Amino acid sequence: MKTFFIALSFISSLFFNQLHASPVIDNPAVEAAFESRFAAARDAQWSELDGLYRVRFSLDGLVSNAYFNAEGTLVALTRLVSPAALPQALRNALQEALGTRWISDLFVVESEKGRVYYATLQSADGKVVLRSVQGRRWARYHASVSL
Repeated sequence: MKTFFIALSFISSLFFNQLHASPVIDNPAVEAAFESRFAAARDAQWSELDGLYRVRFSLDGLVSNAYFNAEGTLVALTRLVSPAALPQALRNALQEALGTRWISDLFVVESEKGRVYYATLQSADGKVVLRSVQGRRWARYHASVSL
């Protein structure tokens, strides 16, 4: 009986370790595109999202997300940024937009269309998401109010 429980716990641990492992994608073109573009990347974690392959990885100490289509073309690259990394005009405009709010999220999306920054500003009354426009100013992208 003791042997049965040991075997059962061993099999269970193997099963649960597989659940936590990063899923392997079944698209060699996407894997090859990722490996050629981000050869030094570490800790790649794959998932699928709305027909795109998303890989979260570390590169040069930064955590990024890359989105590929089924043909292996890089669609977008996202990463968190600090306010200090913003272009000066956007940094100044964000400072003006803050008021009594604070920055809860700030990231950049890079695609063939260029680089777009998104900032989430929060206060006790709610939050607003701003999107950069032409790298110079911010426009309201989404707002929500919590009561």
